[in-house]
Amino acid sequence: MAAQKSLSLRVNSTLADRRLWLDPQPLRQVLTNLIGNAVKFTHQGSVTVTAQTQRVDDKQVELIIEVSDTGPGIPVDQQSRLFTPFSQTETGRAQSGSGLGLAISKELLSQMGGTLELQSEPGQGTTFTLALAAASQRGRVQRATEAPAQPDALAQRLAILIADDHPTNRLLLKEQLHALGQRADEASDGTQALAALQQRHYDLLITDINMPEMDGIALTRALRAAGQPLVIWGLTASAQEQEQQRCLAAGMNACLFKPLSLSQLHAMLAALALPDKAVLNVEKLSRLTMNNRALMQNALEDAQRENRRDLSSAQAAAERGDWVAVRHHLHRLNGTAQLLGAVRLHDLAARLEQDLVDNKNSQGMLANLRRMEELLDELDNEAQRIVSDGD
Repeated sequence: MAAQKSLSLRVNSTLADRRLWLDPQPLRQVLTNLIGNAVKFTHQGSVTVTAQTQRVDDKQVELIIEVSDTGPGIPVDQQSRLFTPFSQTETGRAQSGSGLGLAISKELLSQMGGTLELQSEPGQGTTFTLALAAASQRGRVQRATEAPAQPDALAQRLAILIADDHPTNRLLLKEQLHALGQRADEASDGTQALAALQQRHYDLLITDINMPEMDGIALTRALRAAGQPLVIWGLTASAQEQEQQRCLAAGMNACLFKPLSLSQLHAMLAALALPDKAVLNVEKLSRLTMNNRALMQNALEDAQRENRRDLSSAQAAAERGDWVAVRHHLHRLNGTAQLLGAVRLHDLAARLEQDLVDNKNSQGMLANLRRMEELLDELDNEAQRIVSDGD
């Protein structure tokens, strides 16, 4: 388009001797929007892109990119609404477009911990300046011969909860997880996340650090105090080392920088993936019942009745703080699960029984017992399948 309008398109860069580690996809989207707008609204003259870095410390620089044009400029009274979704200047309304581009660009940079600023005067052109922190190392970058492959969906299905007060952040992360074969529930702050975790079991919590009501640090401390063993990842726009130390000190398993790339998320989830354990060890149960299907069915039904009774008793005991009774019923559940080869049920019962040595918390125990109820439902379904297969 620049050539069609006889515009001069210039690039001034001092980045050739540096490697920068950042997510290229959102940066590319921002630059495409800024340069595209500059060309679209400039009718004569030039569009200039300048890229440079400023040293922050030995391992980090600030990337600064300016996109300047000799277009008509933007009046001061119209600049304040330029980054608002669906808003356009008088010049912009004369062109096609939704008015979303700059709002999205500013949001993407904000998620990466960057900024986008505007300087403009009518008749003097416009300059957009983006600034973004990036890890850095000197040395030329080898050009890739092939585009990186899209990460495959993960076979392991995890129960994931996202806690973030910004709906756009939740949407983007949820879509990334969906692309990797995962589903996730959402909470808009720490208080909602805490309530959700008391209602059902989750394998992983991905929480923003800064949220109203209850932030990610306070949420993590509350969960650890309640004996919640789930994996917790904190998300922050700050690349400062002290922020990471603060997250880990609160009890998080990892502190990650926004935004997460799909490949990074895939690698983290793959490393986290738990062994895929069968609901029921059918071979063990068959040996126990001498391959008698009727006896197997009766054994499963009797065991499940006892399991439900023990679970209900354990829940009542946890509500009144009777930890001796809780341990008794967990021990019975553990023993029955071992006998049947109900691997997941055995693992959870054994862990909860062991946790009672050092940690006695009613809310945390009740949340885990609700997870045990889900496992009993799975065991019922598996028992029905086994019986049906034998018919």
